[in-house]
Amino acid sequence: MVDPAEVPDAPFRPSVKRALPASLGLGLALALGLSLGLNFLDTSFTSVGQLERQGNFPVLVVIPPLTTAAERNRKRFWTSLVATCYGAYFLVLLGMVGILVTGRAQAFKNIFLKIFKFFHLVT
Repeated sequence: MVDPAEVPDAPFRPSVKRALPASLGLGLALALGLSLGLNFLDTSFTSVGQLERQGNFPVLVVIPPLTTAAERNRKRFWTSLVATCYGAYFLVLLGMVGILVTGRAQAFKNIFLKIFKFFHLVT
């Protein structure tokens, strides 16, 4: 015997109120696990004390890393570039979450269609 179809009480769509905290929690857990895992796998010496304890002999000389001004500037440039990219990515994600929470998904779709039509990616 087949039961008759019933009208749902609420529209079927993902629950943003449940998905958002779950995804944030999962992202934080993955980030924490990755950072702790990479720290655990790192076998390099980070201090003179570590080397003396591990090697059972005194350290006579420590040579500091020597970098030129050009190398420091290059590193500063790439660090700034990566930080800017992550900041822009975060703002885009924050905007998308805001659009989903406020229920303006159709406006979001229209914006993307206009952008794709501008670059002739969609006919």
